[in-house]
Amino acid sequence: MVRQGKFTKRVTPAQHAKRQARRRFRWLRSLSWKKRFLYFGTPVLAFLIVTPMITYLYFARDISDQERLMNRNNTGVVPIAIEQTYSKDQILDMYLNSAFFGGNSFGIEDAAVTYFGKKPADLTLGESAMLIGILPAPNAYSPLYGNMEYAKERQNTVLKRMLDNGVITEQEKDAALAEALPLQPVTALADSSKAPHYTEMVMKELYDKYGEEKVTRSGYQVTTTLDMNVQNQLQAAIDANMRTINRNGGSNASAVAIDPSTGEVRGLIGSYNWNDENFGKVNMVTTARQPGSSFKPIYYSQALADGTITPATILHDKKTDFGGVLRLIQIKNTGLLLRSVLQKCRSSI
Repeated sequence: MVRQGKFTKRVTPAQHAKRQARRRFRWLRSLSWKKRFLYFGTPVLAFLIVTPMITYLYFARDISDQERLMNRNNTGVVPIAIEQTYSKDQILDMYLNSAFFGGNSFGIEDAAVTYFGKKPADLTLGESAMLIGILPAPNAYSPLYGNMEYAKERQNTVLKRMLDNGVITEQEKDAALAEALPLQPVTALADSSKAPHYTEMVMKELYDKYGEEKVTRSGYQVTTTLDMNVQNQLQAAIDANMRTINRNGGSNASAVAIDPSTGEVRGLIGSYNWNDENFGKVNMVTTARQPGSSFKPIYYSQALADGTITPATILHDKKTDFGGVLRLIQIKNTGLLLRSVLQKCRSSI
């Protein structure tokens, strides 16, 4: 018990910590070297033993399943455990079947089809060297998505190393470098979709949120709000009206169907024809454009909801100047019922 008097100094937290440290240090000095070793060594040994065991148990399912292991090849699985489970050839097979080859190609089989339109077993020496060469930086070295000059340099590097290791001869190397590579045209994931612009928008959202490599490797099953019946109806409506649109000076058309109760997109056509060289890849739905007459139903529906007008309200269809740059000219000067205004898409507001 410490006497508390008028002239007694209180112990500060710093002083208290200093005294405790001195006591602990004196206690450690009083221990024998064996006890000191146990005191400091036991936690370290426990960490070194328990951590690998926990890590192995956590990834045990991945290590025993090649497919899961390929999808987790960047998650820090214990290398020793992998080597104890698989041979060198098996590890190489798993790597080649999961490696990123640029674009949307993961695995040697996918890459062989994407780049050369072949199965891996049918690849020539030059084609194989090209694919292996681009692995360090696939998109940068890729002959499709990157730089052809870099791709040839990487191909030459692989072939030279094979020559130095005695795997091929000088003649085989020269023949491989002289090969004319049958590179395939670049195709996007949306090219094979019945709703290409919708697919592009979904993939972009996934890539932005999770990253392209993770999305491609993960095997995610993505559920969307797209209704193919609605999608087909939108496409049919656009196809039926494209001649009229072209005749009136238009070059493209788009459509989107949104469930007003939930805001879910049920159908989306970005351009009248995805394969059109000029406008096909343009998503007119998301492109910033003047709304035009598409805004009229929104304006009128609010007026109807507020009770300002009814379907029988008469609106004057006459020339009106709102102070704009262009003067508005109306041929008729008559009154129209609201229902007729909407039906004929007149500008009487």
